[in-house]
Amino acid sequence: MHAATNISERKGSPSAAELNGNYSYAQMWRLVTEFAQTIADEKVRTMFEKCFFSSLDTAAETLSDGSIFMLTGDIPAMWLRDSSVQVTGYLPYCAVDADVKKLIKGLLKRQFFYIALDPYANAFNRDPNGRGHKDDLTDYDSPWVWERKFEIDSLCYPLWLAQQYAETTGDYSVYDEGSAPRLRAFSTPSKPSSSTRKNRSIIIPVRSIRSSRRCRTAARARPSAIRG
Repeated sequence: MHAATNISERKGSPSAAELNGNYSYAQMWRLVTEFAQTIADEKVRTMFEKCFFSSLDTAAETLSDGSIFMLTGDIPAMWLRDSSVQVTGYLPYCAVDADVKKLIKGLLKRQFFYIALDPYANAFNRDPNGRGHKDDLTDYDSPWVWERKFEIDSLCYPLWLAQQYAETTGDYSVYDEGSAPRLRAFSTPSKPSSSTRKNRSIIIPVRSIRSSRRCRTAARARPSAIRG
């Protein structure tokens, strides 16, 4: 099984699945399993383990460019807001598990790619296949866009996830020069949404992006969220 395979194709616990002779998400799996053993009720313990790994089992897909496409529910599209929330349970493990770090960084890569395409859209297709709400009245359309319904939290959640990732890992490369053109979509003119006929800018004060030396030092000095 190669790296570009949909994680949902792995059966059983995705963290215990063998991948090219190695175990993926091994550190997170070990820590979560150790915690699960403290749950006395077997039914509750099994439910916890299945729910915790659900996003990996059923939603996450590693694409050929290393980015992560995250299905939202049973709809074959990815919502910016929902995909951020789907990985919040894995965030603390970024500091100790390289696979989790790669997962969230790959998701951010995909999110910023979509935002650069259309900052007014809230849900996107895996490929430019033209699927989705194509009967909506809008001044702009793209085969990448599943739904073009402007929601401010669709822009805020990826920024929040990026900062949480950076502070947890000390890796601020999500804000590097390669990401800069995509981040500029937050403050540059774009096509209007279906709710307006005037071309206007989306201007969001990105106060959460703190990449100064002082903040980076503080991030590295933070005690790990995982102990044991």
